[in-house]
Amino acid sequence: MSAAPVRTAATAGRDAVRDRLWQAGRAGGEDTASAVALATLRDGTGVEAVPLDPIAPVQARVVTEWAAGRLTVARERAATAVHDRVIAALAHRPGHRGEPPVRACVVVACVNGERHTLPARLFAEVLRLRGRRVDFLGARVRPCT
Repeated sequence: MSAAPVRTAATAGRDAVRDRLWQAGRAGGEDTASAVALATLRDGTGVEAVPLDPIAPVQARVVTEWAAGRLTVARERAATAVHDRVIAALAHRPGHRGEPPVRACVVVACVNGERHTLPARLFAEVLRLRGRRVDFLGARVRPCT
């Protein structure tokens, strides 16, 4: 028999942030979700960490709930759109360092036929936060011919 995981103040705080973001996403509350993400930054979470946690795990929950039939397609799309806009708010927040130093350019795109851009957008934003120049092309990008 395994022991229950130890719940620390840090994990409780992380879980509370995830829950607030989950509730805001389900309600289509872009302003609330952005406020949660920006407050997480003010509380000392590094800007690179926010797309990876809480946004990525909450989005995974959205997809899991949709797949289980507990969220409608409309609710799933609304929550995903909220999370996408939160990522944009992080990138354009006051005090953002502006243009990153010119380094190798990374092109991020979804292959032709792929409509789900949020994972690629999360990846692109983390690269941008690490100082890379990123061209995010979005969904359904056809290969060069």
